[in-house]
Amino acid sequence: MSIEKITSKIIEDAEMQARSIAEDAQKQADEIVSRAQQEADQKVKDAEQRGKEDKLKVISRRQSVADIDSRKLLLQTKQEKLNACFSKAAEEAADLEPGEYVEFLTGIAAETGLKKAEVILNARDREKVGEALMKALKKEIPGSAFTLSEETRPFSGGLMLRDGKVYINGTIESFAKEAREELAEKAAEILFRVQ
Repeated sequence: MSIEKITSKIIEDAEMQARSIAEDAQKQADEIVSRAQQEADQKVKDAEQRGKEDKLKVISRRQSVADIDSRKLLLQTKQEKLNACFSKAAEEAADLEPGEYVEFLTGIAAETGLKKAEVILNARDREKVGEALMKALKKEIPGSAFTLSEETRPFSGGLMLRDGKVYINGTIESFAKEAREELAEKAAEILFRVQ
């Protein structure tokens, strides 16, 4: 074998080996790029999924807050309507015609079982129905000794009875408070039946 053939053979083997090395390197590079691309794709998918999950969590939290705020507002509105109903009822009781109002006050006093007490009214009622009430009490409760007090109190209507140091509260405010405690649930059911 001549030197040229040997050199040629060495070059040919070297080129083949270089091609083989290059091909292997290209395959490894392609595999690395492919794995990197798969990892990148997976990371993008994971990030998108986390983003969707985070988005749903944020929407869910905001929806919960909105629901709570809505329920609070609805409850506040219901309370305001109930308060308005009880206020209206108290106003109507205080604004009865004088004859009906005297009958109402007489009934309050009669229910106490007292036959003797000082009757305290608000200034308006004392002026408007005080004397008529005293006559009605004497008529309705035989043997009674009620007196009309010079003292007035700032309640909206009704009366207070004073027997020595004992006071009996028959004011419209006290009846409204008592009625509210007893009737609030029933009134709410009626007022808010349809939602």
